Amino acid sequence: MRKSIIVCDNCGKQIEGKEEEFHIVFLLSKKMDLCNECKQKMEEYKNTIAEEENKLFSKQMSLLKEKLPKIHDDIVKERKINE
Repeated sequence: MRKSIIVCDNCGKQIEGKEEEFHIVFLLSKKMDLCNECKQKMEEYKNTIAEEENKLFSKQMSLLKEKLPKIHDDIVKERKINE
């Protein structure tokens, strides 16, 4: 009987058990196996990206409100955005 060994696609460490196995879909549906340490780093990365996207969206909406207030108001109503 053959035993498959799963290793982390990022650092190469052996992933010990199902509880440590983590599959994610990342850019163009690439499936990755990550150890707990790399999973945590990926979660931190995703959170940082989400925060930056929120900041950028807020800046865009502020600029839109200043330059094109009617369009801004329509977007706010359509998306039910709380300002």
